[in-house]
Amino acid sequence: MDYDEKRQNRRMPYHRSCTLSSRYQDWKTPLWDVSNSGALIGCEEHWGLFAGDDDLTLTIPLDDNDEFVVRMKVRLIYVQDEKAGLECLHIDEESLSFLERLIEAHFDGEALTPSWKI
Repeated sequence: MDYDEKRQNRRMPYHRSCTLSSRYQDWKTPLWDVSNSGALIGCEEHWGLFAGDDDLTLTIPLDDNDEFVVRMKVRLIYVQDEKAGLECLHIDEESLSFLERLIEAHFDGEALTPSWKI
């Protein structure tokens, strides 16, 4: 069974910039997909991150004004082909609400714009 088959939450393609932060550094990187249990992001080898690193925060702006932002504490699960799989360790209630509405709208076929309102 491959990693995709093990997932229990629907992942949504969501291509925009996000920020992965450690205690010492921030990296702006592409976000490839997201769910309430984690995300797939772009990752460079020279970042020096390793599977199991769990002192990381992922910040995903949902609009162009950073009015709606999802923040989650994450653990790095793997790095492969310049992409990193992240597991959500903690997400606050407001971020979870924003993310669930975004995913729900995506799977219901609603058009999402940067000005969507919660």
